[in-house]
Amino acid sequence: MAGLSSLKAKLTATIFILLLAGHEAIRGAEKVEEAKAYLGSDEAQSDAAAGEGVSRANDLDWTGCAKSRLTCDTPGCKREYVWLDTLGQSCRFTEEHKLTHDQAKFLDAEVTRLEEKTAKFASNGCMLGGFFGKCARRMTQIMRLLSFMQKALSNAREDEKHPAHKLAISEDMRKRVQKIALNLDIGFMRNGHTKKNGIRWSDALKKLTKVPAKQK
Repeated sequence: MAGLSSLKAKLTATIFILLLAGHEAIRGAEKVEEAKAYLGSDEAQSDAAAGEGVSRANDLDWTGCAKSRLTCDTPGCKREYVWLDTLGQSCRFTEEHKLTHDQAKFLDAEVTRLEEKTAKFASNGCMLGGFFGKCARRMTQIMRLLSFMQKALSNAREDEKHPAHKLAISEDMRKRVQKIALNLDIGFMRNGHTKKNGIRWSDALKKLTKVPAKQK
């Protein structure tokens, strides 16, 4: 149990730090009032239902790395175990590879996966529970995807010649990242631990979006 509590603290802190590091990406995230309205909306129910079904996201790790599941020797792939992984699932593209190869393809696919996983988190607020700790697996995946998204968007937005530049600065990407931030906000609002300890992630995210992207 101590190990699970430690994991919860680590996941919670890391997610917030990643949000802080990528505050420009979530600039303009909707206010708390929208989050509250979302909780009772048809859209929230639809997102929850989608989270229960088969993922729509193209998992490039599975299609690109799992074919060498025994040796994990496909170029760009490395054994990176996440809780409840099968042998094939533990073989993944490294973050370095995704940031330097097919950048637009990886950015779009990984943001889609992040949208789906945070939508599920928003539907139940579960961080460590679930069958065999499935929620802990999801939160670890969210943490990994957030780390990649923050770096990929930062790299692409700063370089006009970057292969993913147009995607990174697009209005569609801005809305997708806003939704991810909102999903995380709602998930923490629903989580029993954060409620019990009076942690106000909504207020933190609201303040976060007011921080200027660059200091004058």
